[in-house]
Amino acid sequence: MSSNNALLLCLIPIFILLLHVFVAPALSRVSLPAARRRLDHYKRGVSGVDSSFALITGATGAIGGAFARYLAKHGFNLMLVGRSEEKLQRVREGLLTEVPTVEVLTHVCDLTDSESVLECARRMREIPVSILINNAGTVNVLPDDLSDQSPEAVETILRTNVIGTTQLTHALLPQLKARKNCLIVFMGSITGIHSTPMISVYASTKAYTISFGKCLRDELRPSCIDVVVATPAWIASEMTLTNRTSTFIISGDRFVKAFFRASWAKPTVNPYYWHGVMERVMGLLPKRVLGCVQYKQMVTARGRIARKLKRSQEKTE
Repeated sequence: MSSNNALLLCLIPIFILLLHVFVAPALSRVSLPAARRRLDHYKRGVSGVDSSFALITGATGAIGGAFARYLAKHGFNLMLVGRSEEKLQRVREGLLTEVPTVEVLTHVCDLTDSESVLECARRMREIPVSILINNAGTVNVLPDDLSDQSPEAVETILRTNVIGTTQLTHALLPQLKARKNCLIVFMGSITGIHSTPMISVYASTKAYTISFGKCLRDELRPSCIDVVVATPAWIASEMTLTNRTSTFIISGDRFVKAFFRASWAKPTVNPYYWHGVMERVMGLLPKRVLGCVQYKQMVTARGRIARKLKRSQEKTE
């Protein structure tokens, strides 16, 4: 074998690796007309009546608000669900100012309270919901070892991210199956794919969300219900305690726009290009190396967040 052929054989795996990491994320998109047709499909349902609602949990946050704005601009009526009536009304007024042609309803619901979740589902029976955005979630704001977190904080994360979301989805399934041509979106996270110490409970709930969404996708396919799990990395929001954006930290609006332009051929989608690159690079690292890198990153994040919380507390005193 000549030296040139040997060099070529060595370069082929590197070339394939580069394609996997840097090119594949850019190809996981659909055209703008295709994205619009997909939304019209959910809007009209099998009846052809253009009057459907999108139900969004966690609607007062940065990501929930971004979903609401995007869907309102594409003609969907909205049911905004959150814990604070005041915040819900503020979001509602902003949406009606921006898109006065849509109907915007609100409902106060605490996902940690099973009765509150069931009451929310009962109200939805009279509303033609065709899109369910399971966006609500919570995390221990200050990354910490599990042994140093309070039992109450752990329970809140589990009840919000797992139990409440599962109960609401379960309660709404009969009407979604009766309607057909519906969409269920789960907000997962890259932390549910790759080990992330110091937010272990949150990361584990996102692993549950990913598995739950994958199972439902196959289960609901005969009922003409699409299920997609978004697995982004950093998004500027209350959860990440930052409004600043960068190459790897994006706004909620940018994420949502990328999500609805992404291909949903697979059950999980990481729609933003650089987040997709990050996910693939992390997947190539040995698990032990990745765990060490993630741990050091979270220790650094803990220090930064602690300083930010301290400054915020000093301003309020």
